[in-house]
Amino acid sequence: MADSKTSNPASSNLSPWDVFDALPEGLAILDEAGTIRYLNTAWQELFANDGSPGFMIGADFLASCKAVIASDSESVAALATGMSEVLSGKAPRFDLDYLGTAGGRRRWLSATVVRFAGNGAPGLLVQQRDVTHSKQLEEEQRRNEHQLRLLFDHSPDAIFVEDLQGNVLDVNEAACRLHNTTRERLVGKNVLDLIPAEMREEVSRNFAKETTGELDYIESLSWTEDGRAVPVEIRSRPVDYNGQPAVLLHVRDITARRNAEEQLRKSEERYRSLLNNLPIGVYRTTPEGEIITVNQAFLQMMGFQTFEEFLQRGPAHTVYASPNDRTRFKEQIERNGFIQDMESVWVHRDGRHIYVQESARVIYDEHGRPAFYEGVVEDISERKRAEEERARLQEEIILVQAEMLAELSTPLIPISDQVVVMPLIGSVDSRRAQRVMETLLHGVASSGAEIVILDITGVPLVDTLVANAMIDAARAVHLLGAEVILTGIRSEVAQTIVGIGLDLSSITTLATVQSGIAYALQRTTRQGKRVYNHARGT
Repeated sequence: MADSKTSNPASSNLSPWDVFDALPEGLAILDEAGTIRYLNTAWQELFANDGSPGFMIGADFLASCKAVIASDSESVAALATGMSEVLSGKAPRFDLDYLGTAGGRRRWLSATVVRFAGNGAPGLLVQQRDVTHSKQLEEEQRRNEHQLRLLFDHSPDAIFVEDLQGNVLDVNEAACRLHNTTRERLVGKNVLDLIPAEMREEVSRNFAKETTGELDYIESLSWTEDGRAVPVEIRSRPVDYNGQPAVLLHVRDITARRNAEEQLRKSEERYRSLLNNLPIGVYRTTPEGEIITVNQAFLQMMGFQTFEEFLQRGPAHTVYASPNDRTRFKEQIERNGFIQDMESVWVHRDGRHIYVQESARVIYDEHGRPAFYEGVVEDISERKRAEEERARLQEEIILVQAEMLAELSTPLIPISDQVVVMPLIGSVDSRRAQRVMETLLHGVASSGAEIVILDITGVPLVDTLVANAMIDAARAVHLLGAEVILTGIRSEVAQTIVGIGLDLSSITTLATVQSGIAYALQRTTRQGKRVYNHARGT
């Protein structure tokens, strides 16, 4: 670039050219033909090393500008027009921002053209500034504002900006949808115009608190243009909007949440109704034994009217009659995560003990830790008493059956007033032998029989025990004054008796029970005749 200065007129120590060179912004002086007559130091530094013919003394200014803004012919044309209008006096000044090449890189530049007139023909003074940084800031601001506007307009929740008097300054699309109207019909209205008259006093009080930040959350109603009420939650905060204080309202339609809450409330009511109408007790406790809830059947089972009354009794372990039952409950449910049909004894409100059957499970929290025990419990006292009664009756039946079987195993059959028969069937052990002895003695003593026929036809095996039992029975009967006849001795039984060396000489033995009965009847008949003849003296 050539020397930027023309010959300077002689002057004092500080010349105007020195002042121009000290300016931080580029300065050029053009004559009326647009030829460059002066460039200061800042201008030279701004366009140094740009690789183009550049600006120089004596060069055509517009031609030099074309070199640095060649890609934007419109800017060059606008600059030429502006310079012409300023030079002719049609405009006092001309300003143009353009994108050009300076210092070897693309920059945003701002040119200001003003007319000056000296002693000779008028010329132009051009001021050139690098405004790249400010342009970048503006662009960044525009992008931010655009993004904020996108977020503002595309927020799923309604957003209102209102001044401190409640006038709507701006709204987003969601606010329009919430009120079922357009942005033009909302902006400029006062918030009190959007609600029913009966709500205005309350809304006005709340809005006054919102402007100061005293109130930042509220649940209320919002009204559509056709008068429909929509439940909403409103979050607010004071903001600065275009340099003036305002309030930002973030309004969310909570219709779905309210509907869900209502459904949950109804579901809980149905659950509570179902719970309280169950015929068995239901409870929920913490693992530590704190009672959380019980149903009506549980209270009735334990003798209480209200849940609060039952709570005064104490924690869950106080219902058990024995601490061992609570320990057993804890051990099983902690080991398995549940218990099934565990029977234990609980203490009723009046102090009596009741039998219960209990099933429970562990409810875990989101971290897998036990949060609750949920269980069902049934009073089985009546069933227990019925089972005990059945057991008692069963025992009695067993005893009666045992006695009947005992009697059947040792039957004593009367043949006449003086003769009875005891047929034995099946094996004879020591217990049955004792029973035979007792039955014979009791029968002889009670009936006054003179002859007892003991038939062993049905006994499969006669060993020392059986033989000794018969001998003992015969001796005991003889002591009562009666005679024993043994019948039914089979050949193998006779061999056994001889083999074990038993002496049956004191007992009359016959082959069959029929012969034994005939023998006994004959004996008693002869004895009767002798008694009769003796009475007659013959």
